[in-house]
Amino acid sequence: MAEERAVVFIDVDGTLVPIGDGTGDYGRTYALSNVPTPRVADAIRRLDAAGHMAVVCSARPWCTMHESVRELPFAGFITLSGGWVSWRGEVVHEHLFDKDELREMLRQTLAAGAHVGLEGPNTRVMVAADGTNPLWGVHQIASADAPILEEEGFGQVIGLVDELDLLKGCPAFAPYELRDPGGLNWNINPLGNSKGAAVRMILDELVGEGPRRVFGIGDSGGDTSMLELVDVPIAMGNASEDVLAMAAYVTDDVDHDGVASALEHFGLI
Repeated sequence: MAEERAVVFIDVDGTLVPIGDGTGDYGRTYALSNVPTPRVADAIRRLDAAGHMAVVCSARPWCTMHESVRELPFAGFITLSGGWVSWRGEVVHEHLFDKDELREMLRQTLAAGAHVGLEGPNTRVMVAADGTNPLWGVHQIASADAPILEEEGFGQVIGLVDELDLLKGCPAFAPYELRDPGGLNWNINPLGNSKGAAVRMILDELVGEGPRRVFGIGDSGGDTSMLELVDVPIAMGNASEDVLAMAAYVTDDVDHDGVASALEHFGLI
């Protein structure tokens, strides 16, 4: 029988690149860096050279993936929590918000006095009535009728966990699952989008036939739908309790190159 090959799905923040405050506290903080360490980057190259496939599986949009990540030999990129997927350099799946539904969410957000960010494959936008920018954004708008909402597509709405109660009473948000990945922000995505759904699509339609063993490496609640579908769910040492509970193996934390340690442990590199 041909040698079994592996498919490895890998989260980004807190897994491929570091998060926290530099002291080992991985709580409500943003990514410390968008760049993998040299050891982790080399591990991805070695994984590819060994005939295996690595796939990024992230809530991040494509536009915020650092060039150092894009340049690594990943077979595919799952971004926007499954809303935008590329495979071997070609976009194979895109499911973004309906523009009218998105505008209604923004009208209700602004009326509630809250702040949200919009993320699409090509851009990020900050929406705030008061002109403040507690999140981020190259573009900042204060109206649900801003032209960029017609010009660009968006597959993720994110907001501050501290403002979640302001939006729970907004009818436009009721059909959606508000996901708390364990950091400063919550996020919602178009119905049907998830990391797990994108993983299933790749395994069913794109990987091809032949023996394979499927691994997943993640650290937060946003990774659970991915880890439920793989043969070997791997938790980073800095993972949340729900991820640790479902892990077949716990690797080193992100500050100690846990991705590389896991690939070495299973003999993939």
